[in-house]
Amino acid sequence: MSRSQTSADGSGLVAQFPADVVRVPDDATVDTSSVTGQDGRFQVALDVTTKDGCTEVLLGYRSWFTTGGFAETGTTAGPDRTTVTLERDDGTVVLVTSPKRKGCDVELLATLSAG
Repeated sequence: MSRSQTSADGSGLVAQFPADVVRVPDDATVDTSSVTGQDGRFQVALDVTTKDGCTEVLLGYRSWFTTGGFAETGTTAGPDRTTVTLERDDGTVVLVTSPKRKGCDVELLATLSAG
């Protein structure tokens, strides 16, 4: 992602989406995504549906972000929705999963530093 101002949103995965920083599950259908950034900081939103169960999705994201230096700072679990918050000095990620009949809906919001 460029360090200059960037903004994109739409259906599917937008061209400027930092997939090297915010993982998109391989089997996911990307409903919407957006990225807005300026001066090395950016905000990312991702809304996907995956065929995997929510437990698998959560484990994958937890592993991805903790390997990248994030620590889990909060979890709220319920039968219809689980929310996980991960943080590090330069960013925050909020991950919300909701089980669906065949899979999981995933909403991810992140504020991060580039590079």
